[in-house]
Amino acid sequence: MRFIGHERQKNHAQKRGGGQHVLSLDIDFDDGERKYRLDPPDGRTPVEVFSRSWALGVIETAQVKLLRTEEAAGRGTQFAKLAGFLSSGSGGDGYVEVASALCAKEPAARKAVSRFRERYRVVIRGLIADTLENPSEKLIVVEMAELRMALG
Repeated sequence: MRFIGHERQKNHAQKRGGGQHVLSLDIDFDDGERKYRLDPPDGRTPVEVFSRSWALGVIETAQVKLLRTEEAAGRGTQFAKLAGFLSSGSGGDGYVEVASALCAKEPAARKAVSRFRERYRVVIRGLIADTLENPSEKLIVVEMAELRMALG
């Protein structure tokens, strides 16, 4: 009787990791290759491709972080109106439209854009500093230059 009880206990015992959801290790590693296969060949080296990918990741992370900061400060709508000015080629007639959207005069809109870009720069510098082991002003400036070069 004792043997039967032990066998029943053994058969109903939870095994290692019992009750846990099974995580499949069937990962499609070809996905990354597929992504790069679709890119037109442009003669870039793997280092240049990596650098551009890194730079785009920093920019995307900075925009998300800035959006969260602006929303927390109650400036989410302002972010939506000024986000187009984060790229280097914006400006010109856009200031008139932004001034109208912000119910402000054009010089005030220009100043708002300038402050917005400065906050963006600070976020990017912070992200870059976080990636450095010993962030110094000199290293941050070098990495910022690398970021600009990678973005072309």
